[in-house]
Amino acid sequence: MMAGMPDSPSSQRMAVECRWLKRTLDTSTPDDPFLMLCTHIIRDGKDCIGPFLENLETDCQLWEPNDRLAARIADLDEASRSANAAG
Repeated sequence: MMAGMPDSPSSQRMAVECRWLKRTLDTSTPDDPFLMLCTHIIRDGKDCIGPFLENLETDCQLWEPNDRLAARIADLDEASRSANAAG
């Protein structure tokens, strides 16, 4: 969990919200053409360790929030600061 953040969906470390995840297709594998690749310099091109289940966090030590999640966290932080200042 991120420091200072409440236990909420935006504070969970979900593999699908990692900045290093690259989702792509591989037509040479028709049974399961979906690839989840890591683009971090340490694991570049290797399978992302996942898991890709909506309620399980990843334990990947390379995980960082993607831009969309970082913006959502910043919005929550701003709303929290505004609420604290008002009340």
